[in-house]
Amino acid sequence: MLHWTVWEPSIGHMLDVEGLASTLAVLAEQARESAQYLQAAGRAAESMSSEAVTACQDADPDGLDSAGAAAPAGMLSGATGRRVQEILSDLNGLARQRQAADEGARGVLDTVLTVSFPMSPSSGGGSTGSGDDDSRDSGRGSSDEPPVPGPDVPGGDFYDSGLGSPYPGPVSVRWPNPPNWHPKDDDSGEWGSRSPTPVDTASFLAVWAAASSQVDTLPDAALNLIHYLDGTGLTLSQPVDKIITDVPRFADTISGREHDLAAEAVRQAQASGATTPLTFPICTIWFGFDVSKAESPDWYYATGSFDYNLTGQVTVWPPSQPGDSWHYDITTVVNFRDRYNWDANAGKVTEIGGFTITDADMNQLSLAGLAKNYNMVGQSSVRRSQGEI
Repeated sequence: MLHWTVWEPSIGHMLDVEGLASTLAVLAEQARESAQYLQAAGRAAESMSSEAVTACQDADPDGLDSAGAAAPAGMLSGATGRRVQEILSDLNGLARQRQAADEGARGVLDTVLTVSFPMSPSSGGGSTGSGDDDSRDSGRGSSDEPPVPGPDVPGGDFYDSGLGSPYPGPVSVRWPNPPNWHPKDDDSGEWGSRSPTPVDTASFLAVWAAASSQVDTLPDAALNLIHYLDGTGLTLSQPVDKIITDVPRFADTISGREHDLAAEAVRQAQASGATTPLTFPICTIWFGFDVSKAESPDWYYATGSFDYNLTGQVTVWPPSQPGDSWHYDITTVVNFRDRYNWDANAGKVTEIGGFTITDADMNQLSLAGLAKNYNMVGQSSVRRSQGEI
């Protein structure tokens, strides 16, 4: 029997996890095949039953009793009787095969449940707990806020240009909260809307083992997937500084946004005829960003597409001499939002630890109440840059 070891902070280790992942993948496929066979057998039985009824109805008067009902197969004469007997024999065979398939599915479940299974990280001190000891770094861990009802994350208002009304002088201003946020993609179906099947349970365990096997190779993707399988639905913080470091194109995009905000502040200051420094609060709209698999497989699987905005302030100084450049000093944080869910209609296929899954498969775990969608939020450390325009 395979046993899980004690969970370390943010990383669940267990003995021979690759072997367990392979075993569970095979069991999950067997469970799927059993379920498919049961469905096929049911359709065949229904068709044969209809054919038997039709045969009896078409029988000659000798095959009907005094009430006009179909007689037992043994009392029917000729080809009709023989065909009905064949159908009944086939139905009996299907019934035995269905029973065997059903027992096979239950056997898969029994086999899977003999594997020693870990406590969830949230209850055992893993990545989804609260407190510094449970965080892989300062950007990880469940939010201290209670779960937000529904997928929305409340907030303040953004400024159309990204800049609020200016304050005179190089002063510290109150930074706005990030604006209200709603995910672009709604959840596919209602959580826990049906009971789990043996196939669901086998798939759940296989995916959990596969995710656990990737905590070193794809650490953030694995942790986010494990939190989905935890089934708590708690908001999970994301390490935004790490995303900026791991995805250089995102870092360049943010720097470009900051430069554009500084340029807009200079434009507004010039339009107002300012001759002294002005400080503008910053709160932009939510921008979308897509991480490609080529630039970061980890963040491609961990979030893929997400929203971000900038909050902070920027101070601009008019030139000391006519014709000189304006100076700026901008301070911001990058705020992150995303909904961890699976699109049942996307048709996507993902390879996790040697186990091939689809978005539709993963969404089924939510519908069965075995996993739960959740919000991902995050905020970078304070960023500061200066320049001339």
